[in-house]
Amino acid sequence: MRVIMLFCITIVMFGCKTIEQKKNEEKWDFNKYMMESQNLTSAERYLKSIDLLKEAAIKFPDGDLMGINYNIGYNYYKLKRYDDANGYFNLVIKSYEEKPFTDAEKQEYQKYVILSNIIIEKAKKDIEEAKDPYRIKEEMEENRKLRPKK
Repeated sequence: MRVIMLFCITIVMFGCKTIEQKKNEEKWDFNKYMMESQNLTSAERYLKSIDLLKEAAIKFPDGDLMGINYNIGYNYYKLKRYDDANGYFNLVIKSYEEKPFTDAEKQEYQKYVILSNIIIEKAKKDIEEAKDPYRIKEEMEENRKLRPKK
């Protein structure tokens, strides 16, 4: 009886490994990487998303690198690693300005540039707010405007 039970457990274990291996061997195309990274970002698993995006950039060098770099920057922004985020956002902006694109590509990639600029500005504000979390400086400036010196 024990032998049969051990045999069954062994079969189940090897069966599970086979299924797991098939899952790992499943071909991932560029879109699968991007969708999975979006899911990870939505689940607030930013580091895993960054790793996946970097892997996609290596496997698909002809893929949408503007989108990959923007998404890596966004994940770093969500982690409050502003210097890393700004580096990727600036890479997006620089790539857009320097690389020759078709008109259709320029229209498509312009959204990444606009979003990158917006988030760079938000990061600057976040850094300033971290220095003055209670906005004391803002209130002092407002008070000066309301009551000018005589």
